[in-house]
Amino acid sequence: MLDLYGTPRRRPPRWLDDVYRRPDPFRSLEEWQRLTHLDLADMSHAELRRDLWRLRYRLHVDLQPDPWYLERHGAISDEIVRRTRSRPADAA
Repeated sequence: MLDLYGTPRRRPPRWLDDVYRRPDPFRSLEEWQRLTHLDLADMSHAELRRDLWRLRYRLHVDLQPDPWYLERHGAISDEIVRRTRSRPADAA
């Protein structure tokens, strides 16, 4: 298997797909929405944090991750920051 630059790419351990799997857009609409990050708007703040934690674990173990995982990390992080900034400050 070659990466985008034509260099040999090691296949990650199969169990990593149980931790965080790249979606197959031809399987269902939900998978396509996840692939394009459209699912993030429907996720709660807690779900976003859990998803980010699982993704970070995948990135920590997978030495040569698919570029989609890095894109997903940015999309989740941006969504968390956006929601945090739009949340009204607690009145003290």
